[in-house]
Amino acid sequence: MKLQIRITALLIILAAIGASQDWQSANLLESGASVSASGFSAFPQLGLVIAIQLLTFFGARYWAKWPAVVATSLAAVLSLLALSSVFGAVFGSNLNLISAKVAAATGIADWSSQQEAIHNNQTNPLAIWLTLAASSLLVIWSLRAPFVRRAAKTSSANQWVN
Repeated sequence: MKLQIRITALLIILAAIGASQDWQSANLLESGASVSASGFSAFPQLGLVIAIQLLTFFGARYWAKWPAVVATSLAAVLSLLALSSVFGAVFGSNLNLISAKVAAATGIADWSSQQEAIHNNQTNPLAIWLTLAASSLLVIWSLRAPFVRRAAKTSSANQWVN
């Protein structure tokens, strides 16, 4: 059980750290202002995935075996559905996470036209892949939680007397 707790906590922390980093940033040519988008601002469902997995982790410790199996399976399906849009955007040909912020600052709505209004466009692939890997592994690892054997604490007669 200790291994389950430690690895789950590590994966939740890694997913939160990766999602809180700036995934894409750029500077505007006209004003010189900087715009950036973190994983949480670009994909709010990342916070939902972390929250679902956290709740499932704590619930699986206290539920009976079969309710825990059903709950973790449902949580895994919901988490994977939430992560599918993130995977779709990352594996797409053009990652434009700052498009809405550039449109608000410049008034240009089309991403290809926005490319002329920005410079120094940088993406942070380490944060993106850290978040996706940690979140995916967290979903897969959480399916193991109902099957982990909980060590029962034996009580002695002296504990009840005192």
